[in-house]
Amino acid sequence: MKTAAIILAAGKPSDIKTPKPLIHIGGKSMLAYEIEMLKAVPVDEIAVVVGYKDSVVKKHLENYRVTIAANRHFSETEMLDSVLLGVEKLGIKPDRLLVLPADTPLVSEKTCSTLMEADCTIAAIPRYNGLSGHPIMFTAKALRLLADYDGSNGMRGFVANNADGIAYIDVPDPAICMRARGDKFIEQLTAYEIERRTDGRLHAEIEANLALGVTVMNAELSRVLNLVESTGSLQMASDCVGISYSKSWKSIKNLELALGVSIIESTVGGKSGGNSQLTAAGKYFLRQYDEMLKDAEKLGKWLFSQYFSDETMQKKQKLG
Repeated sequence: MKTAAIILAAGKPSDIKTPKPLIHIGGKSMLAYEIEMLKAVPVDEIAVVVGYKDSVVKKHLENYRVTIAANRHFSETEMLDSVLLGVEKLGIKPDRLLVLPADTPLVSEKTCSTLMEADCTIAAIPRYNGLSGHPIMFTAKALRLLADYDGSNGMRGFVANNADGIAYIDVPDPAICMRARGDKFIEQLTAYEIERRTDGRLHAEIEANLALGVTVMNAELSRVLNLVESTGSLQMASDCVGISYSKSWKSIKNLELALGVSIIESTVGGKSGGNSQLTAAGKYFLRQYDEMLKDAEKLGKWLFSQYFSDETMQKKQKLG
């Protein structure tokens, strides 16, 4: 059975200028979460449909093996149109296709696998506590029907017209209904990501900061610099991480002063409106810091296991 997935990342957000798929949740972009999850399912091919600020999103995707489809009329079209564009770009004809919005980043691998195996003729839609969510899994038959559909009422209309072939699958996954729409929902996603990653248990959170009198490098600045490299914009990188441009700029200048080298270089004006990128020294420094951060996280887990093992916690409970 051939399988594929389409991530819908073309739309323009109503509340921010930054492409929503690049916003960070718990240290990674929403797109990164979805691509990594889909590769783990696994699916044979992943297509990402881009539109709003497509050049920036494409640059962010350079390190991922995905097929890119462009919806140049994203402001005038609907979800159905992006799905068809994505299907057109796929290198395979899938027997089963997952379709998920880029702003639903924390859906579990298990949910997607369950949908892929669902018994249905048209589509499988996940449901949590009675609420339908994403992604939607379409069969090969559904894709043939979609290609000939007149588009009335978009994807909702297609689902309604083919109700007999739709299976609703109950899953223990609240993330199917969690979409990043506004600050409140991004905070909700961030909290859920921590709960899921730690299984709701006591855990160690280790910081690996670099300091020279004051802190000059931390995990937050690492995320900003990595995003500068993948978007070419300090403003956009700051927006994605959720901090002000001025804070990012000040942090970078403090780091450059401490290291005695330039970390970032910017150009202004021109057709593209200018951009930012890391210097060779900046790239080298960032790689070294990120490797140190990974080792610090491993060390933190080991230290936690030494001092707060299940046996230690049981002793603590006995002591009252």
